Amino acid sequence: MSFKLQMTAAVSAFMLFCGSAVAGIVTVETTGVGADYVAARLDALKEALMQVSGVSIDVNSLRQITTQSDSETANGQTNKRLNLSKSQQQNIEEQVRGYIDSYQELNRQVNADGMHEITLSVNIYKYDAVGIQDERRTIAVLGIQSTKGGCSTPAAVAELLTEALQNELIATRKFAVLKRSDIGVEREKAYLSGDDVHRRERARLGQGRGADYVVSGRVIQFAVNESKQTIKLTGDQLIRRSAKFSGQFDLIFTATNQVKFSKKNNITLDDSQLRGLDCTAILGRLSQETARRLVEAATLDIYPPLIVKLNGGKKFTVNYGNEVLKNGDAYEVFNQGEKIYDPYIRESLGRDEIRVGNAVVIDAKPKYSVLELIEGDVSQLQEKGICRPVVKAKPVSQPVKPKPKAALRQKIEDAW
Repeated sequence: MSFKLQMTAAVSAFMLFCGSAVAGIVTVETTGVGADYVAARLDALKEALMQVSGVSIDVNSLRQITTQSDSETANGQTNKRLNLSKSQQQNIEEQVRGYIDSYQELNRQVNADGMHEITLSVNIYKYDAVGIQDERRTIAVLGIQSTKGGCSTPAAVAELLTEALQNELIATRKFAVLKRSDIGVEREKAYLSGDDVHRRERARLGQGRGADYVVSGRVIQFAVNESKQTIKLTGDQLIRRSAKFSGQFDLIFTATNQVKFSKKNNITLDDSQLRGLDCTAILGRLSQETARRLVEAATLDIYPPLIVKLNGGKKFTVNYGNEVLKNGDAYEVFNQGEKIYDPYIRESLGRDEIRVGNAVVIDAKPKYSVLELIEGDVSQLQEKGICRPVVKAKPVSQPVKPKPKAALRQKIEDAW
């Protein structure tokens, strides 16, 4: 079986220069074998699609390609264009990110065993989406559930929290964030599927990516409480508000359904933090803070800050900016040792971590940060070392003795 690939001049130098999608006609020469002419041709077309897209398409998807096709002659060569229905063409486009534009029959013969053999030169229009080379792990926020609406509705709570999580994940630059529902995108897809759109434009369909990770969770509590106090002297009322939010969130590895990270968030805002805010604004602030805490913890767990440069002396640079790291934050520094595996299931447990010392963030930039070692042996600092947040020990709570009420203060409060 022979194989030949060439890109036509349809791909302009400007498109390549500006980083746009690579699109054009790819010509493939393939040979197919079958019990009859139609079966042999289907086999050749299937092989052509396989060579260009790397996807093996079911022959049944091509069965409806009949022997009826339009022929055109140019430069002494006859090309046949396939007569596919809109649904047939779209089915192929979605599977192989391209479509069969035309083909030319180069040779046809019947072998000694009675099998038909045909060689075709197939022209396939192929579209590769911008950024498809992105090798970051993909992640989607799905299934955020809420039965608590507070001053809003459960649907609004889930929607705002989903949006906040997506924004925080994008800000980390560590993940390729996928959005599963968007009215504008759905309308554009519907337009591309329309009859008045050139079929080459429809090759943009079928570019969807699957998620390596899924963030899911449920809102346990969302409530805005008000307390009223009447001033006895004037009869006016003082209104104090507080807001509470709690939720349980999981980061799931899609391939195995394994929960890689789980965290419960509890947030309380007092009256001073709620002044001038209506219900929607309160919910937005709680959602943003919840998303920030969750994404920061999950990202630092999966992708701990990595030493990318030794700056000399006690200073070094890591690959996190001021979206996550703040000046004054304290981190433990470790060198990475050998890989460790679970002896029972052979699952990777990560690498051995050899402690170097403690460091503090001294200059947090938008895309990277500079840290300084404040404790430990500076000669042990290595590139690709990792940093983990210093875990502060919780202070031992002491029983609080009730203080006697001041009589004068009590009288003043009663008067008011």
